Amino acid sequence: MPTDFSENAFNAMTFAVDLFKYEISEFFIMHAFQDDIYADEDLIIKNTLNVVTEAVSNNSDNELQNTVTRLKNFSPNPRHDFHVISANNVLVDEA
Repeated sequence: MPTDFSENAFNAMTFAVDLFKYEISEFFIMHAFQDDIYADEDLIIKNTLNVVTEAVSNNSDNELQNTVTRLKNFSPNPRHDFHVISANNVLVDEA
């Protein structure tokens, strides 16, 4: 399930989790963050690209873990496993 960490994305995930509440399921939650890296052109210069990429990657990882925690609180189903994918790519290419 792709996410941009918005409430709309979270609502879609809760719908999916609820839809499969009686099934053994693995959910993959993915955030593609390349657009976030290049969103502020003033921050992107050759010397700081790695720093900005690392910061955005860490933020993506943290937000994904928070999302999984929220989903587990929403539906503490032992039949559900959650996996996260944080990708330095655009969503269309990563999916």
